[in-house]
Amino acid sequence: MITIEGTVRNIVFRNKSNCYTVARIDTKEQDIITVIGIFPSITTGEKYSFSGDWVVHKTYGRQFSVEAYEEILPTTKGGIEQYLSSFIKGIGPATAKKLVKHFGTEVFNVLENTPERLREIKGLKKIDKIISSYNEQREVKNIMTYLSGFNIPPGTAVKIYKTYGMACVEILKNNPYQLAEDIWGIGFKLSDRIAMKMGFAIDSPFRIASYITYQLQEATNHGHLFLERKNLVEMTVRDLGLSDDLVEKIISEMIEGKKVIIDDSAVYLKHLYHLEFNIARRLRLFKDISPLEAPEIEEIKTIQREVGVVLSSTQEMALNEAFSEGLLIITGGPGTGKTTTIRSIILRAEDLELSYSIGAPTGRAAKKLSETTGKTAMTIHRLLGYIPGENEFMHDEEDPLDADLVIVDEASMLDIYLFNSLLKGISPYARLILVGDVDQLPSVGPGNVLSDLINCRYFKTVYLKTIFRQAQESSIIVNSHRINSGEYPRDGHDFSILNVEEPEQIAENIKTICTDFLFNKQRVLTELISLSDNKLRDKWPSSVDDIQVLSPMHRGVIGVTNLNMELQKILNPPSRSKREIKVGTYIFREGDKVMQIVNNYKKQVFNGDLGRVHEIDLEEKYVWISFIGDGQLVSYDMEELNELILAYACTIHKSQGSEYPVVIIPVSTQHYIMLQRNLLYTAVTRAENMVFLVGTPKAIYMAIKNDRVSKRNTKLIERIVSEFQE
Repeated sequence: MITIEGTVRNIVFRNKSNCYTVARIDTKEQDIITVIGIFPSITTGEKYSFSGDWVVHKTYGRQFSVEAYEEILPTTKGGIEQYLSSFIKGIGPATAKKLVKHFGTEVFNVLENTPERLREIKGLKKIDKIISSYNEQREVKNIMTYLSGFNIPPGTAVKIYKTYGMACVEILKNNPYQLAEDIWGIGFKLSDRIAMKMGFAIDSPFRIASYITYQLQEATNHGHLFLERKNLVEMTVRDLGLSDDLVEKIISEMIEGKKVIIDDSAVYLKHLYHLEFNIARRLRLFKDISPLEAPEIEEIKTIQREVGVVLSSTQEMALNEAFSEGLLIITGGPGTGKTTTIRSIILRAEDLELSYSIGAPTGRAAKKLSETTGKTAMTIHRLLGYIPGENEFMHDEEDPLDADLVIVDEASMLDIYLFNSLLKGISPYARLILVGDVDQLPSVGPGNVLSDLINCRYFKTVYLKTIFRQAQESSIIVNSHRINSGEYPRDGHDFSILNVEEPEQIAENIKTICTDFLFNKQRVLTELISLSDNKLRDKWPSSVDDIQVLSPMHRGVIGVTNLNMELQKILNPPSRSKREIKVGTYIFREGDKVMQIVNNYKKQVFNGDLGRVHEIDLEEKYVWISFIGDGQLVSYDMEELNELILAYACTIHKSQGSEYPVVIIPVSTQHYIMLQRNLLYTAVTRAENMVFLVGTPKAIYMAIKNDRVSKRNTKLIERIVSEFQE
């Protein structure tokens, strides 16, 4: 690492949100140079020592990339006078001369250690302001220096300072684990690293409580609302190396302090415990909604003419129950007529002059619903009027959505948070219809809402099982039902099974399929598929947006992480015309396909949303993403880019609610832990026009025969039963 000293001549650019700065520096040795880096505090005219290395930018040339820096205070009387008059509020040139004349070069020592001595100078004004200004500057610098001592990345240090201000050091000294609770992106591990460096004991109550909270939060990432107390104790004892008695004591203290809630042996985060009860209480209101008259035979015939098909008996049942029940659930696999049923219900609602709203959990699902129904569908967030920055919805119990009927498609994706917001946001007199496929994977977020609502047996559920003739012509639909029934799929005009043994060869085959579809159409037609009876005949994949690789796991040769890097190399290689930026292990390049991996309510983008890197601004360190579906352009600064990942390949879980013209699925015994029937079924049902299963028959058989569904820790059924039995 090189160290350079220089005076800031001018600041070319400064990003206020993350303190990324480009500045021009006067040095004795190399005249004027450009420095770049995270500078929480840097001022024109001040002298600094910069440590870092030289880099060469393809547009802006040679620059000095700074890892660490510190201010160098002037030592000459003239330099001190200029510094004081330029940077300390309350000190002008005349006052600076007085200070230096009286204290000489010791003036900084006086300001630092004995500021009351300023009163020795007769007629000196604004003494309190001078002391306050100097102390504030000193505190900010001390805080940033203090944080850097714990190897905290500069951007993270800025987050900490912006959250706590001058209280930073005090909070860290008292309880560094507070960071994990207050600041997104700082978890237990970073807090614990800081605490250990500060000398906190491994059996600190703060440490144990933070770890317990961390494990309960991690559990929600696996769909759970609670953890069994015994399991939570075992994890904490194992990972922190503590005694059972001590961990039990801390859990009891957390329960007493209402940090967590215990229900029998289940330990909940407080807000999740209350969510289950809130949902159960709100569901009870649906039973008070009066039924409307059933449609006459002639009315059903009219509806059938308008939708263009004869309804099956179960579709007719759904049409009737939609207006006799307060809450109706419609579930069925692909090709069973869920969309036709929704269209029929909408027509009936219009006949009855009922107002209605239709929505889905994701933007892609809402767009598809709009296309298939011919009606305006929205994401649930937009339907309820999400208020950016406040984490609240415009429509709630005080101001519910003005609709007599609300229809939600892809309801298997509803997690406990979104379902609670939905129930709060609709009128207590409105009917709710949930449509989905209960055999697909449950929501990415916590809970098992659709399954729990069906299994509690308090709400009418209509099962659509008839596969319509047109759907029977699709091998994708037929094979999805075969997989769901535990049968091996068959090759077809839109379903191809490629027998490939080794993971490395599976990865090579996937790369070949992707490149051939985009760059070698003739080879695809000759060797991979027949266009007869194939929808690709009318809609050939024209970009990477139309082809999606779905893998069960992140790790391994055919895991999402490696496949993304390999596919990026061939589908969006480096180019002089494309700017790029490195974030962790990822390189984001203009044109890359990316996915949002957390809900960002402020930006109105949500977990699983897909987009393309539209523009990378290397000067201002912003990346602009164009999201697929609505074309929304959203900006990200450097600190927010960890919310994005490359998305040429994504996990099957992340694909829920989306459909793609071409889907490629690696299936290998390397992923034996994740070889499950509902996982493979969900992946196959994401395809519109073509499916490629690339792997071994053994792995496919393993997935199909494994119909065990991972249990999620939730007591929603219990809450509903209790509420309805009162």
